[in-house]
Amino acid sequence: MPVATVNYAAIIVCGIINMALGFLWYGPIFGKQWSKMMGIDMSDKHKMKEMQKKAGPAYIVMFICSLVMAYILSHFIGYAMAKTAIDGAATGFWAWLGFILPATLGNAMFTGKKLQLWMIDCGYYLVSLLIFGAILAVWVA
Repeated sequence: MPVATVNYAAIIVCGIINMALGFLWYGPIFGKQWSKMMGIDMSDKHKMKEMQKKAGPAYIVMFICSLVMAYILSHFIGYAMAKTAIDGAATGFWAWLGFILPATLGNAMFTGKKLQLWMIDCGYYLVSLLIFGAILAVWVA
């Protein structure tokens, strides 16, 4: 089995990019649709203050989770011997298809999550892993 080379700088960059993507994805891109489907009234100032209190710890956990995802994907990239952005993105796609999509779809079905809401959330992970794969493959190559 090939040995995975881990580039910690690339992993940190992936984590930062993932946070920026989340800001855009759940903000200007899909924020209105997402908040509506989640039943969040953005005009309710009291509710928004409550959410802001939880945001700090949630962002920290999300950043750590992003680093873990990038770290594990860097191993997949090494095992796949991906050296180009396309090969890396393909590896990210297969990781998404094999792990994220089935786990999140099953969970969405059991919890009654709306299909459109699941698509927004799952699409975020697809784009994240495509970007991670491209960065990790090129940066390690």
